[in-house]
Amino acid sequence: MAKGGYVKVKWYGSTVIPDVKRRLVGPRIQLAAAAIQGAAKRGVSRSQPTRGTGLRKRGLDPSRPGEYPKRVTGHLMRNINRTFSASELVARVGTNVKYGRYLELGTRKMARRPWLSKALHEAMPELRRLLGG
Repeated sequence: MAKGGYVKVKWYGSTVIPDVKRRLVGPRIQLAAAAIQGAAKRGVSRSQPTRGTGLRKRGLDPSRPGEYPKRVTGHLMRNINRTFSASELVARVGTNVKYGRYLELGTRKMARRPWLSKALHEAMPELRRLLGG
């Protein structure tokens, strides 16, 4: 015991707390990202009748504004990915397919067909369960 009846304590919080967060919160964040990715893939998996082949393949029953985009080739669906950074405790869900952004946000000539924001909204109950919100 130190002078005056006090106990000397050494604080390791600055090294322990990040490790605890990584071990406890990290896996939940990864599961949340997987839930959003799954919802997005399910959303864009609705097929439609098509005409043509290869680059000339066209959908004959396109989605309406505000709906999930309908699948023609499946390229977007196959390229919805997720990443996780353990050091930042950040997960990202998205695609590297250029037209994925156009579908999500729309263009001057096309109303939006949101697929990622709709997936986030649909996955929200699962996210609340996983993340305790």
